[in-house]
Amino acid sequence: MMSSTTLRPLVPAAASVRAVRNYDSIPKRETFSSSRSILDEFLRQEKPLVQRMDQITDYCTTIEGDECCSCWDSYFELNKLEQELPKEEIARMVKDSEGDVKYLIDSIHHRSNLRKKMAEKAHHTVSSSSQGQTAKPRPFPVPDGLPKTQEELAEEEEALMPESPYTRLLRRMGRYPDWHTPRPDHETD
Repeated sequence: MMSSTTLRPLVPAAASVRAVRNYDSIPKRETFSSSRSILDEFLRQEKPLVQRMDQITDYCTTIEGDECCSCWDSYFELNKLEQELPKEEIARMVKDSEGDVKYLIDSIHHRSNLRKKMAEKAHHTVSSSSQGQTAKPRPFPVPDGLPKTQEELAEEEEALMPESPYTRLLRRMGRYPDWHTPRPDHETD
C-alpha cells in the first residue's frame, strides 16, 4: 500500500484566481455628510409614509365596528393633513409612531382635532372682530310685552286712517268714536 505522502506532491500547488465582481446591480448610496440630518434622510425616503398608510388600510380591514370607522377616519384625515401640513411634520408623526399603527391612528386624530379647534378659534375671533367693525348688529325678533321701536311706531302711524275734524272733537271731549275701542287699563284673562 502506498502512503498518503506519496500521493501528494511535495511542492504545494498555488492556484491564483482573479475574481471580477460586478456591483452595478447594487444601488449606490450618497456619501455620509454630517451636515445632513436624520430627518432629511428620513424625508428622502417616502417609503415609510406609504408603508404606514398601507399598514393603516390593512389594520382597518381587519377590525369591525366603531374602531373600524375611527380607523378609516384617521386614514382620510392623514390624506388631508398631507395636503395641509409640511412634510417634516408628517414624517415626524410617522417616525414617532415607531411602527405602532394604533398609536399612529391616535396621533392622527389628535393632530386633526387640534387643527379643527384652532381653525374654529381663528374663525370666531375673525368673525367677531369683523362684525364689530363692518356690519351693524342684526335685529332679532322682539318678544311680546316690550315697548315698540320708533320705526314700528312710525309704520303704525302711516297705516292709520286720516282723522276727521269730528274724530278730533270727540277725542278732546273724552268720548271715542263708535268704531274705536280703547285699550283696557289692566290686562284681563
